[in-house]
Amino acid sequence: RRGRVSIPYARYFVTLCSTNRQSGLTTSQVGESILHALRSLQLDGDIDLHCATLMPDHVHLLFTLK
Repeated sequence: RRGRVSIPYARYFVTLCSTNRQSGLTTSQVGESILHALRSLQLDGDIDLHCATLMPDHVHLLFTLK
């Protein structure tokens, strides 16, 4: 993407927000889907996830890019 920089082995803190900050990310089905996606990224070797915080309308992630 234009203007985006991805540096291997750099640590990133990222916040992702739902559309229009609508709540619903902490429902069991959505929360489990998010955790599954994060686990897949880690198992595939794309990231080293240090921590994640799931809130009703956003997610905080701290990871090292592989």
